[in-house]
Amino acid sequence: MSDRAESEVFREVNERIAELASGWSWSGTQGFMCECATAGCMQLVLLTREEYESVRAGSAHFLTAPGHRADGERVVESHRLFVVVERVAVA
Repeated sequence: MSDRAESEVFREVNERIAELASGWSWSGTQGFMCECATAGCMQLVLLTREEYESVRAGSAHFLTAPGHRADGERVVESHRLFVVVERVAVA
């Protein structure tokens, strides 16, 4: 599986985590998988419900741990516990 495909799988995992969490009172932070393009990355990233929904507002945006950025990605938002990157075309 390519690094990019792996990050897409983690995006699906995170969507499922959010879906399951919506079934109970979700206050504070929730752990989500880093969606970086590094093969084998299993870093957990903590976000509030509002932060997670904000990341998902952009379809090309991915949730990453600080310092987890690859070629073809640009930082959209940088927070203490997580970074939002956008996948851009590589020339």
